[in-house]
Amino acid sequence: MHDVNELEKINKKMQYSGTEGTIDRGKYIQLKASLGRFVKRCFPPNSKRRVYFTIGHWYGKILIENGFTAFLFALKEHVKAYKEMRRVERADTPISQPDDIICISPSEYVPLTNIRIAVHVHVYYIDLFDEIILHLNNVPIQFSLFVSVTNDEHRQTVLQKIHDISHVDRAEVRIVENRGRNIAPFLAEFGRSFHNYDYICHIHTKKSIYTGEERTGWRRYLYERLLGSPDIIHAILTAFERDPKIGIICPEIYPYLPYWACTWLSNKGIAAMILQRLNIPFDPDEYFDYPVGSMFWIRKQALDPIIGLGLTERDFPVELGQTDGTLHHTIERCFILAARSRGYRHLVIRDPETHVFSYRSGRNLHQYLDMSFQKRFMRGLEVSEIVSFDIFDTLLIRPFASPDRVFDYLEEKIQGKFGIRRFKELRINAELIARERKNHSGDVKISEIYSVFVEIAKIDPEVANEVLNLEVNTEKRLFIPRKELIESAKYAKKMGKRVILISDTYFERTHVEDILAFKNLDFFDKIYLSCETGKRKDRGDLWDHIIEKEGIYPSNFMHVGDNEESDIQRIHDRGFHNVIHVMRPSVLFRQSKLGDSLWNRISPSSGWRENVLYGKIANRLSSNPDKKHLFNSPTLFEDPYITGYVVFGPIFFNFMNWLINNARKDKCQTLWFIAREGYLLNSLYHTIIRHPDLHEIRAELPHNSYFLCSRRTAIFASFRGDEDIPQLMDGLFTGTLRDFFAKRLLTNTINRIEDRLGTEILDRQVSLVKDRYVISNAIREVTDILAAEATRERELLLKYCRNQGYDPTKRISVVDLGYSGTIQYALSTLLNHPIEGYYFVTQKGAKKLSSAGLNYRAYFGQNVDLSPRKCPIFHYSLLLEAVLTAPTGQLIRFDTDTAGDPVPVFKEGGISQREFHRIGRIHEGIIAFIREMLDEFGKAALEIEFPIDLVQVCYGYVISGDIDIGSLESILSVEDQYSGYDEISPLEYYRKYVLNNPEYIQESI
Repeated sequence: MHDVNELEKINKKMQYSGTEGTIDRGKYIQLKASLGRFVKRCFPPNSKRRVYFTIGHWYGKILIENGFTAFLFALKEHVKAYKEMRRVERADTPISQPDDIICISPSEYVPLTNIRIAVHVHVYYIDLFDEIILHLNNVPIQFSLFVSVTNDEHRQTVLQKIHDISHVDRAEVRIVENRGRNIAPFLAEFGRSFHNYDYICHIHTKKSIYTGEERTGWRRYLYERLLGSPDIIHAILTAFERDPKIGIICPEIYPYLPYWACTWLSNKGIAAMILQRLNIPFDPDEYFDYPVGSMFWIRKQALDPIIGLGLTERDFPVELGQTDGTLHHTIERCFILAARSRGYRHLVIRDPETHVFSYRSGRNLHQYLDMSFQKRFMRGLEVSEIVSFDIFDTLLIRPFASPDRVFDYLEEKIQGKFGIRRFKELRINAELIARERKNHSGDVKISEIYSVFVEIAKIDPEVANEVLNLEVNTEKRLFIPRKELIESAKYAKKMGKRVILISDTYFERTHVEDILAFKNLDFFDKIYLSCETGKRKDRGDLWDHIIEKEGIYPSNFMHVGDNEESDIQRIHDRGFHNVIHVMRPSVLFRQSKLGDSLWNRISPSSGWRENVLYGKIANRLSSNPDKKHLFNSPTLFEDPYITGYVVFGPIFFNFMNWLINNARKDKCQTLWFIAREGYLLNSLYHTIIRHPDLHEIRAELPHNSYFLCSRRTAIFASFRGDEDIPQLMDGLFTGTLRDFFAKRLLTNTINRIEDRLGTEILDRQVSLVKDRYVISNAIREVTDILAAEATRERELLLKYCRNQGYDPTKRISVVDLGYSGTIQYALSTLLNHPIEGYYFVTQKGAKKLSSAGLNYRAYFGQNVDLSPRKCPIFHYSLLLEAVLTAPTGQLIRFDTDTAGDPVPVFKEGGISQREFHRIGRIHEGIIAFIREMLDEFGKAALEIEFPIDLVQVCYGYVISGDIDIGSLESILSVEDQYSGYDEISPLEYYRKYVLNNPEYIQESI
C-alpha cells in the first residue's frame, strides 16, 4: 500500500502541473485506484469518518492551492450549506424546498439504470486532459464521450488516453477550427449527435489566461461541482430524474468573478438578434443566471432551442483572444434563458459536498451589498484628484423602470397632439439611419436624428422641431435627482476635487446644461458628451479621450456610474479599478426576492404604465444606494411611510384619478368626502387640485369638504316610524338586544327602553339575519322613544348639511369606501334630494340605490359577487378601511353649542386614534406617491391609469404575508360595534378565518 501523502503528491503533480511523463501513466492510474480503495476501506461512504476526511481533503486543498481567503470563503459556504441541509432533513420534505433551496441526500438517490449520458469535452489545452480524465472517472455509469480538439497531434493524444477512463462505452474525437472557443464545437460540431441522450455534460480545458495568468482555481471550482465525485454526479442525475422540469444544472458563479458578469455586458447587440430567433424577449438591463465559464449538465430537450438555431462553425469569429462581445460569449448566456423558454427551470450547485442546490444563483451580489456606497466613495475619494460621474440613470433617474419606455409614453402624447402614429418605431429608425450615415463611427446628436425623422415621418421641419422639444422637455421634467449621489458629488467638489460629468447621449450641450440647471446641479467642472466628442464610453474611445485630455491614471481617478458595460467593464479593461458601480434603482430592486416577484407579476415590459408602476416602487425602495435593508431586513415595511407609498399609493392614485375624471364628466359640483374614510381622501383631493400644474382646470373641478357622517348617524336621523325599521336592521349584527340599542344605535335613551322592554329581553342574545323578527318587534315596542330622539338628530344633521354648502340646485356626490351605499341612500331620503355616490367598491346590496333612482359608480367593482379573485379590494377591504381612518373616533350624532350650531359628538377613539401618528405616516406616503406623479407628469398624470389588477398586487402580498408590515399590524384596526364587534385586526382576522378557509368569507363579510 502506498503512503497517502505520496499519492497526493503524485496526484497533484499529474493533475495540476500540466507535465506529462513525470511517472508512467499506467502506474499513476494504479496508484490512484489504490488510494481510492484505501479511502473506501478506512473511510466508508456515508460514515462520519468519511465526512471528516472529505472536508479535510477538500478544504485543505483549497487552503494550500488558493490561499487563506479562498479557504475562509469556502468554509463559510460549507457551513451555510450544511445548516440548510440539516434544516431540510428535519423538515422531512420533498426535493423542492422553501427559499429556493434543495438538498439531495444519498438516501434519495434514484437508480441510474436506463439513463443515457453524453459528455462533451473541448480540449484546447492538451496539458489539462489528464486533469479531466481524473474527473471523468467519477462518472458512475456508462457514458458516451465526445471530444473536440484543434489539431491532429492533440487528437492522437486524446485517443490514447481515453482508454484510461472508466465507463466510456463510445468515444468520438474530432478536429475543429479554432473558432467560438468551446461553444462552437459543442453546438456546431456535436450538437446533432446528442439526440439519443437524456443528459449531456459539457466541460472544457479552461485556463482564462487573458488576465495574465492561468485561473486554475476557477477551472477546478467548475470541475469539482460538475464531476468532482460519483456522489455529486449521482445527486445531479437524481435532481434531473425526480423533477422533469429541471432543464439545466450548473455551478454557482465562481466567488472571485465580479457580480456584473451576470449581465449582457458587450454582448447586447448579438443577444438581441439571438433572443429574437429564440422568441425570447430581450431585456438589456437584466441580471440573470447562466453557467458562467460555460460548463454544465443539461437535459437534451432543454438544449434543443439552442441547437435549433442551426449555428455553424463559420458563424463564430476566428479566435483572436476576445474577452467579450462575441457570439460564443452571447450563447453562453443563453442556455438557461432558452431552457426556460421551453418551460424548464435550472438548478445551481451551491455545495458539491453536501449536495445543496438552489433555483437561483447568488450572482456574487454580496460584492455589491457588503460595503456601503458612502464607504466606497470616501475611500476612493481619499486617493483621487479627479472624480467623474455618469449623468443619466446615475445622478438623474426616471420614474420608468426601463429608460427607453419613455418613447412609449411619448408616442401616446405625440399621436394625440400631432397625429403622428408609430412615433417610437420612427424615432428608433431615425436614430439607426443617422448612425448608418456616419458608418457607425462617432455619435449622433438629437438634431441629426430629427433631421432623419423629418424624412421618414414625412412631416414639416417645424413640426419635427416641436416634437423634438416635446421629447427634450418631457425628459427634463421626468428626471429625478438621486439625492445621495448628488450630495456625494457636491462633497467631492467641496473637498477640492475636480468633478467631471460624462454621458453617452444624443442630448446636445444646450439640452444637458438646461436639464442640469433645471435640477439645480451646478457642482461640475467639465462635461464630456458622446454626441459632441464623437466618442462613446460603451465603445471605449471616450474613455481614451478623457484619459488623454484630463491626464488621469489609475491612482488619481475615480468614476461613479450605473452601466455595467460603459461605466464598469470598459474602464476596468483599461486598468482603472477605482470605479464605483451604483445600480439603477429598478435594476437593484430586481435582485431582491420582492423585486423579482413584482417584476414577474407587474410585467414592466408589457407597457409604459406597468413600467412606471414598477419604476416608482423601485425608486422608493432602492434609490438610496446605501439602503441595503431591502435584502437583509425582514421589517422593511414596518416603516409606515414606505407601506403607504408602495402598498397603498398606486391604489389611491388610480382611484383619485377615476374620481376626478368621472366627477368632471358627470358635471358634479360638490364632493362630500364621508368621515372617516373621507379624511384621507379629502386630503388627497386637496393635494391634487392645488398642484400648480392644475391651475388651468381648477375652476372646472367640484368643491370639496370633509363631511362628518357615519352609517349610524345617517340611518338613525332618517328614522321616523315603523316603516323605517328595516333600515335600522340593514347589515349584520351579533350581540344582545341591549348591545343593539346601546352600541349599534348608540341611543341616549337606553334606560327608558329597558323600563319598557325589561332587562331579561334586553339581555337576550340575537343576531342578524337569523333573529330579524325578534329585533323588529323589540324596535316596534319603542318606536316612539327612538323617533323622538331621531327627530332632534335629524334637525341638527340637516343644519350641518346646510353649513356644508348643501344646495338643492347643485349636483352633490358622496365619496366613500362603499359596499351598500347606505349613507348615500339615507342622506338622499333625509334631504329629499338625489345625492350621487363614488365608491371604491359596491356589493349587490347597492342595487337599492338604482331602484331609488340614485346614481352611483364604483371603481374597483360595482355590485360585485363574492369571489375574492375578482375583487380583492372588496374581499380584503378591512385592511383598506383600517388605513382610511381619522384622528377622531366615529361620529355618533350632532349636539349644539351655545349658539345653537351643530357640533359633532364622537365615540372615544380606538387603537387607530391612539396610534394615529403612525397611521398619519402611512397617509403621508400615499400623498407623496400622488404628488410625485403630478410633479413628474404634470396634468397628464390625471390621464394615467395603472392596470387595476396590478395596483392591488402589493396589497395582496400584505394579506398573504409575503410583505411583512411588522409592528404596523398591531396599529391597523377596525371598529365595528355597528355589527356587534369591537376592535378587529384585519390581518389577524384574515389569517384566522379567510386565508385558511376561503368559504368562510361568503358567510362573514
